[in-house]
Amino acid sequence: MATMPRGEPRSVPDPAGDLYDEWVRRKRAEELAGQGGSGAQWVGSPALLEAQDATTIGPPPPGIQEFIPVVGPALDAVDDARNGRPLSAVGDVASAILDLGLADTGLDIAKAGAKGVLNNVGRRTAEAARKQLRRRGVAGVGQEINHSFQLNGMSRTVENWRNHPAFLKVLPTASHRRLTGSWDGKPKYDPVRGLWVNTPTWMKTVPAWVFGRALPQLSRLWPPDADSQQQLFSTPEGQKSSLPPPAPYGERPLR
Repeated sequence: MATMPRGEPRSVPDPAGDLYDEWVRRKRAEELAGQGGSGAQWVGSPALLEAQDATTIGPPPPGIQEFIPVVGPALDAVDDARNGRPLSAVGDVASAILDLGLADTGLDIAKAGAKGVLNNVGRRTAEAARKQLRRRGVAGVGQEINHSFQLNGMSRTVENWRNHPAFLKVLPTASHRRLTGSWDGKPKYDPVRGLWVNTPTWMKTVPAWVFGRALPQLSRLWPPDADSQQQLFSTPEGQKSSLPPPAPYGERPLR
């Protein structure tokens, strides 16, 4: 029977095995450094340096900046403009404006909280709400209190949810009167302008932000597809992953 001639041992390239060995070496160095505590013998040691390097937090995954209010859309707009995507840049600017509008609404709510008018004091009647807003300095001379949800003949001394401060808006007298008819030689508002004037700021900014900013972002995450999962959870180039690479040819022994 013919036999193959004996030869010398040859080195076979194994990139996957080398990658796995590197991960094992780092994990053992990290565990070794952790067991050593804060003793002086570990200061400047290669094991401690390996552990610190292995546990370094890298930059956030790509795409996360889009969720940062104002700043994220602004950076995206600059990037789109530089890369010749004008329509995307306009959409990014609109997203930044929506973020600013929501932030402005938040400031208004904070101011209302500082003046103690986030909720009714005493009875929730139209008359009590009017006195509260004037007493706290929210409504002044030449201004009137508008109910976004009209009372429709309801007594101003009857408690009702329509009298909650969230559904009230302080308007100049002329603007308030033009919601229901002409005033001082000016005609009644048309339906679109009347709806805009009638509703409080939060009724415009919050829905606009939800439908123009939040829902599109959430739609990119759910249901997650393979591309989005890879983009959000993959390790950026140049950053070491904390997860082990797949072991080639099954489990490899620790070295």
